[in-house]
Amino acid sequence: MKLITLTILIASLFFSHPINAFAQGPPQSKSVGIEAAIPPSGAIRLFGYTGAQNQVIAEGIRSYAQTFSDEEGYFIFQNIYIADQTQDLCIYAIDSQNRSTYPVCIPVSLTNQQIGPVLLPPTISLKESKSLENQNFQTSGQTIPQSNVNIILSDGTLPGLSFIPQALAIQTPKYTIKSDQKGNYYFNLPINNNGTYRLFSIAVSREGQTPKSQTLSFTLSPEWTYLFILILAFLIISLILFLKKHKEFIHFRMNCLSDPEG
Repeated sequence: MKLITLTILIASLFFSHPINAFAQGPPQSKSVGIEAAIPPSGAIRLFGYTGAQNQVIAEGIRSYAQTFSDEEGYFIFQNIYIADQTQDLCIYAIDSQNRSTYPVCIPVSLTNQQIGPVLLPPTISLKESKSLENQNFQTSGQTIPQSNVNIILSDGTLPGLSFIPQALAIQTPKYTIKSDQKGNYYFNLPINNNGTYRLFSIAVSREGQTPKSQTLSFTLSPEWTYLFILILAFLIISLILFLKKHKEFIHFRMNCLSDPEG
């Protein structure tokens, strides 16, 4: 009987289905027809100029791309996919000092699949926002290499200078310097009059004139203002130290004044 049972068991092992004889692996995923979404409106090609080796970003509604400019400041987006909702693209650059240009926004459509050259504004920064009278302040930034940079300065008499149009900007006081091979520029401007000033920059290269940079503000105060602040701070600190040192005496005098009979 045992021999018959053993024979049946061995036979079942040989004739069973091989899939049931081994543990199954992970289930294979089934295709459900998901494909990479291709923008229905196609793509455009966009190129332009900014500072050397800057990060350049182009973005709009459901459209985004980034690239880097070369050593001459030239950048190109070979394919920026445009969605149906995309009406314009805003292009801006970030330089090595993490300063950002003003964005340049351009209407886009597939009827014009190549846009350029787009000239991005310079970046700009001030070393200090306040300085003593008759001292220099330093402004610096980056733009298209080997271009003329106009520094436009105003004493605040022009209203709405941050939105000053190009035609009016040309008529305001300006100083012209030249950017180096990487597009960096530096400028020291001595000012003798006190007050609040605003400045921005515009670059002019062989490709044309860029839009204006961001507008910066700084204040020049007379020397006596700083001296007055120092004296006032000294008096306040001296008074605090005096009160701490003579705290018990002051407390005793206050008790005497509140209780004359005591």
